[in-house]
Amino acid sequence: MALLCLLLMAAFYLAVIIGQPQEDETASTVTPRTDQPLLSAGQDVVTITSADDLPLLLRMFPAPALTPTTSGWPLVVGTCYDVAFENGMGRILTLTYQASDTIQVTLTSIYPARAIALLEKGDYRISASLGATLAGLRSIRMENAESIRLHAQGEEALYVMITPLLEENSLRSIAGQMTLTEGE
Repeated sequence: MALLCLLLMAAFYLAVIIGQPQEDETASTVTPRTDQPLLSAGQDVVTITSADDLPLLLRMFPAPALTPTTSGWPLVVGTCYDVAFENGMGRILTLTYQASDTIQVTLTSIYPARAIALLEKGDYRISASLGATLAGLRSIRMENAESIRLHAQGEEALYVMITPLLEENSLRSIAGQMTLTEGE
């Protein structure tokens, strides 16, 4: 009886170990900086509708921003603005692209990296699916009735990608086309 019990326990532990989801080996885990200074003065809202003006927004953002690696997606709108955070200001850069006729992708970069409270709440819930790699960072996947939100915390900023509901392969393909870009 004891031998049978040991065999059942061994089978259970083996099933648990084998059943664990495999993590993406290419994704990195970073520790966000906690010593990032807040911005002191509020910046006026700047909105662009042309990709030619994107360098302006990237220069305004004090950390690398989430952008697509492809130039084939037309920019719909880009906005950079400041919000009150702790005893100073944080900055949010939002870029919306038309990835295809039916898919619009919104990319948001939030400074500083610890500013998780600045994420839009919405009616998102954490998904049981693993988040795709987002610009080389591990992400958390959240969903609501209309969209999927991936968010990842980098060393200098918090990054968010919102897409309509997509199949897993399409989502991973789009997320795989993201990079972090610094203003020049």
